[in-house]
Amino acid sequence: MWRFLKWFSLALLALWGLVNFIGNLDEAQSIVAKQSATVKMLIGLATAAPWWVPIGILVVCVVLVVCLELDLLPHARAELSPFSTKIVRVTSVGDKYRLRVGVKNTSKVKAVDTQITTVFWRCSGKRKPFTVRKSNANPISQDVPEQVELDFTLNPIEPLFIMMSFAYRSRERGRLRQQHPSFYYRWSGSDSSLVHASREERDVIIERLKKRETIPPAIEFPRDVENQRVTDAAREEKSEAQGLQGFHIEALPPIADLTNITQVSWERRKKVIFTGDAALRVVNVLPAQGIDLVSFRLLSITPPMDAVKVWEGHTQDAILECIDFSADIPATLVAGKASTVKLFKVTRPLAAKSLKDVSVEFYGKWPDEHHAVFTPQERHEIVVEITGKGVSREETTFQLRFSYKETEPVFSISTIRSAVGKA
Repeated sequence: MWRFLKWFSLALLALWGLVNFIGNLDEAQSIVAKQSATVKMLIGLATAAPWWVPIGILVVCVVLVVCLELDLLPHARAELSPFSTKIVRVTSVGDKYRLRVGVKNTSKVKAVDTQITTVFWRCSGKRKPFTVRKSNANPISQDVPEQVELDFTLNPIEPLFIMMSFAYRSRERGRLRQQHPSFYYRWSGSDSSLVHASREERDVIIERLKKRETIPPAIEFPRDVENQRVTDAAREEKSEAQGLQGFHIEALPPIADLTNITQVSWERRKKVIFTGDAALRVVNVLPAQGIDLVSFRLLSITPPMDAVKVWEGHTQDAILECIDFSADIPATLVAGKASTVKLFKVTRPLAAKSLKDVSVEFYGKWPDEHHAVFTPQERHEIVVEITGKGVSREETTFQLRFSYKETEPVFSISTIRSAVGKA
């Protein structure tokens, strides 16, 4: 649309200038007299007095072309916001970290060439703040969130105050527009997740930073107005929920794909599995109480799995969290009962030469325009979460091991650790 308007304005500008020029030539007067009434009207308008009429039309066309080219005309804006923020160590040793930001768009206007600028302030106040900026070429729309990763170095490790801002183009080659306001977070230096800073916290911290004062990691800040509205009954319910374990998650042995005739034959001969499903068992450990509003999420895969098609990228934690597994797990889990959640299907061709020949196809309903088939590395760690009304959340980490060798199972899954009520 913008391109059409620009070229239409240029064509109108060229045509009007040509008509104005020809209409003022003496030789053209006799030719015009023989033309139709419409042509006479156009030539007469282009050369009519007062002089500012044709010149004014030319100026309007020029201004319109400039505004379209420089993206100066007002239009609807995108609304970007982070919905998943984590800081992880890139390697087991060293001072390199990675901030993973899931970005969603709540507006119908697509954001193109999104730029994320993150400023890190050290709470000790002993060192200057530093800035990390990264651009994301993929458009971000209502149906297609994105994950952006920003690498930075931090030595020594200490709590941080983080300000995150977005800029984007509403169309290709458009002007880069800055979005306001920014987003503010606190990081303790140990937990992976970032904590939203309230307005009061933001104002106090920024004021201290201006005065170059230290920000104590354990400083007490007033709560948001929204948090002040939480009733005593809600606090008590939350307290009880944090102390009541309602779930247990365990890994099931690989489930062979019995729709594959070759796999059935291999199983009868007690040979290893080469195609099958990875599944988890979610148990309600309460003996006499059902759990409502049960929700299961896949939080992360480390390291990421690469897509089968290289240009489609790799798994992104922000997208994994959006996968809907509700078809496998009921909204209400009866007391003492269990439910099986299938995570993915692994397939290894009989002539596999490397792990690049192995495919991992995830189950669940994925966000639009995202792909569910990837190739694994030898080892991965996955983190899953189960929540329900009135009980603590359960977060469990599993290790996945894949093999392309014919004498070994295509994959295995084992539990590493489990945490109850983790924030």
